[in-house]
Amino acid sequence: METPTTPDARTKPQASRRARWIGGAAALAGMLVLGGLAWYLTHRGPADDGPGAAAMAGAGGRGGAAGAGG
Repeated sequence: METPTTPDARTKPQASRRARWIGGAAALAGMLVLGGLAWYLTHRGPADDGPGAAAMAGAGGRGGAAGAGG
């Protein structure tokens, strides 16, 4: 059986070079944003935790008296 020379309706159209560049740039930007967010969330200090951090720390959070165990 020979392969047809006309495009079949079931085949996907090929993406243009410009579309591939835009898609690649968007994927790279997304990965950089996620990496930056992960770094920020893992490297922030105790003062950066927000207004509820002091209340949580007083209730045994961050090794307070309730979590000392002894």
